[in-house]
Amino acid sequence: MKTPASSYWRSISNACHRQAQDAASYRLAMLEAMRKQIEFDAYCFTLTDPLTLLSTGALTAPAIEHMHDKLLAAEYAKLDQLSYEEMVRNNRYVIRLNEAAGGKPQLNQRYTELLEPGGFSDELRAALFYEGQCWGFLTLFKCKTAAQPIFTETDEHQLEWLVPIMGEVLKQYYYDRAALSVQTAESEQGFLLLSGQLQVLYCNERGKKLLRLLQQAEQLMEQQLPKPLQALGSKLLADHRLQQHSLFIPLQNEGFMTIKAAYLQPADASYPHAAAQQQIVVTMQSASPASMLPYLMQLYGLTPREQQMVYELLKGSSNKQIASQLAISGHTVQDHLKAIFAKIEVNSRSELIWKLHTRFSAVEWSEPEPL
Repeated sequence: MKTPASSYWRSISNACHRQAQDAASYRLAMLEAMRKQIEFDAYCFTLTDPLTLLSTGALTAPAIEHMHDKLLAAEYAKLDQLSYEEMVRNNRYVIRLNEAAGGKPQLNQRYTELLEPGGFSDELRAALFYEGQCWGFLTLFKCKTAAQPIFTETDEHQLEWLVPIMGEVLKQYYYDRAALSVQTAESEQGFLLLSGQLQVLYCNERGKKLLRLLQQAEQLMEQQLPKPLQALGSKLLADHRLQQHSLFIPLQNEGFMTIKAAYLQPADASYPHAAAQQQIVVTMQSASPASMLPYLMQLYGLTPREQQMVYELLKGSSNKQIASQLAISGHTVQDHLKAIFAKIEVNSRSELIWKLHTRFSAVEWSEPEPL
């Protein structure tokens, strides 16, 4: 049964979604609606890749832009129990810093090292979950000079109502980008070279074009590094054992972009500050169908066996051929097909193939390794 609060936020979200041109304008509209119910002085509203929990784009208030790099570094260094990764792992989708610190934020490392020096007194976080996956992070901040410098339990409850509502909309935006026809990736890649402090040292012409595209999606100025690049760089710098990482970025009217980050040279794991001294090479390119299909099948939550069956379907294999190829019974094939149709939200084999071939331009795929 829906409660009045749930119904209220559902109607607000629906109205914002109808009027929004893209995910960014939806998030801004929802922030304005939230201001009527929750008092906050700054925000960071991030879209996430549900598989890696890395940022694929964020809207941040000017008041925290100067410290956003430190916030990201603390996030991946797991400064305390407030990290979003920990929240997701513990199925705790909303948390207040002051409450988590037992009413003594001065004993909280995040507060003393980040918030207080930045002029903030409290933080309210929400991991926007829907159907078992996290589609975004919302962080609200309170200034020390605010009339009410601490978030309340009522504020927390308001965000609890919003978690699945906004998560559902953000998921829809994500899949809308995936539904765009993906063109063959251009042969020319964009290259960036970042310092250990995530400053751009070099950028080729293609890289400049793609970098500006990411900046425009987040409404950033030319000298500002987009949040996905900050996230990838911060992830590498926080874990010297990690030598490379990659991310798919959905862009309005552009499908997906593939971004890969790696150290220019392997970091010396025996030296604790080696990562910060390393330069990071970033490559950016339009995502190809061959790279997107395995990613989307994971995103849809298909098991390895179900993914194998999708490849067989794309080859035109009959149920009997699939059963023989995978050494399973015909009844098991039917059970798997039902599960696949439900997850991809189609009703038949022909509809599934149409969705992948026609809308997603699925062509020649490399099959996964046998189970």
